[in-house]
Amino acid sequence: MKCLAWLILPIALVIPGVASANGDGDFCVGPDYIAYQFAMAGPSDRLQWLYIVGYGAGSIADPDSIQLPRFHGTVHGLRCRADAVDVAMWHAMHTVALDSLRRPLATRAVPLLRAGDLPPWTRGTHRNLRILPSLARGTLASDRESLHTGPNGDEYVLEIAAVADSIRQCPPAIRARIVQFSRDGREVHARVLFRGPRYLPCTRRGRAAGQLIPFLDWQQRRWGYERPDGVVAITPRYLGAGEFRDGRAPVEDADGFAVIDLTGVVTDRISSDSVSVTAEPVRAPSDRCAWSGSARFESTGLECYLRELRGSGPVVGGAITRTPPGGPFKSSSAIALRLPSGVVLIEQIGYEAFTRRVLLPGVHPTHAVQWRRALYPDMPKTKEGGCSESWTTGAVSGGAFIEQAAGC
Repeated sequence: MKCLAWLILPIALVIPGVASANGDGDFCVGPDYIAYQFAMAGPSDRLQWLYIVGYGAGSIADPDSIQLPRFHGTVHGLRCRADAVDVAMWHAMHTVALDSLRRPLATRAVPLLRAGDLPPWTRGTHRNLRILPSLARGTLASDRESLHTGPNGDEYVLEIAAVADSIRQCPPAIRARIVQFSRDGREVHARVLFRGPRYLPCTRRGRAAGQLIPFLDWQQRRWGYERPDGVVAITPRYLGAGEFRDGRAPVEDADGFAVIDLTGVVTDRISSDSVSVTAEPVRAPSDRCAWSGSARFESTGLECYLRELRGSGPVVGGAITRTPPGGPFKSSSAIALRLPSGVVLIEQIGYEAFTRRVLLPGVHPTHAVQWRRALYPDMPKTKEGGCSESWTTGAVSGGAFIEQAAGC
C-alpha cells in the first residue's frame, strides 16, 4: 500500500512509495518462457493479468495472457516452473497451470495458513521489467540476461535498457524485450515486453539549489551524500537518508534518528522512546478529530490531532529513505519529526503497512488512553481483502504515546 503523503506540515516532505501498488512488471524465467504480471487500471479496481511468452525453436511466441483473481495488495514474488507459474500474495498463493506449449490454462488459489507467511522462495526473488539493474551501479547501461541457447547456436536474451531518445528525460523510459541473436551475434528477432517509465524517481532535484544529494551504495546498503558535481561529500554510513534543507538533513544511523549538517556532524537527535517535557502542556484532541464512525481506511483522527499540535516555529527532522522503490529489495522509509510543541512523530513506512507513533511530552498514559478512545474505538477495523488497522497507547520516558498501525 502506498502510505500517506504528509500535507499537514509546512515543509516539503517527499515520501517514497512504490510506483505501482501491485508490483506491475514483476517477472520470472522458466525453462523456455518468461512470465510477467501487469495490471489494467479501471475506474474503481485493477484487473491483474499474467502474460506468458515462449521462446526457442527459432522464434519468439506471441504473448498469451490470463486474468488473475481480483485481490488487494502487492505481488510478493513470481516463480516459473515447468508446468505452472506461482504468484505469491499476502493472503494466498495463486498457481497458473500451463500446457505443453506454455499456454495458461487455469488459476487455482490456495489461502495461506497465516497472512504474510510466505514460502522461502519469495525471499530475494523480486525482479521487475521496469527496473534497470545497472542503476544500482549508478549508470544507465543496458542489462542483458541470457535465457536460452538453441541447438543451432542461436541465443535468446532478456534486455532491459534505457530508451536512447529519453535518457535526458527525468525519469528516462525503460524498454524490456526478448531478443533472438544468431550464432554470429546478429539480431534476428525481438519482442518488446514493456516500454515506459522506470520505477526509480529522479534523484537530482537538489542540483539546481546546490544542496548535497543523498545516494545509496547498494553494495554496502548505506547512504551517503554527494555534491552537485558528483563528488562524494559524506561517505556512505547511514541506514537511511533524507534531503538537505537549509544546511540540515534527517538521517538514520545505528543510534536512531538524527539531524546532520553539511559535514555529517550530528546536530540533533530525535528519540523514538522518550520526550522532554515542555513549558506548554500538550492539549487534548478537539471534537473535530473525534471518531465519526467513518468506514474510511485508514482513519484520519491522528492526522487531525497532529495538525492541531503543529503550532508555530521550526520543525526538526523530515522524511528518510531506507530502501528506495525499484531496487532488489522491498521499499522502506520513515518520518522522524519533532514539532515546536515538543511532540514527536515517528512513522515507519513499509512496502504494505505503516506504524505512526506520536509521543506526547508530559502526558500521563491514562490521558493518552482517553484521547485515543476519542480518536478511534476499542475494536480493530478490517477491510475486505485483509487490510487492517489497530491503535495502541503506552508510556515513554517523559510522557506517553499514541500509535496507529495499518496495512494490507
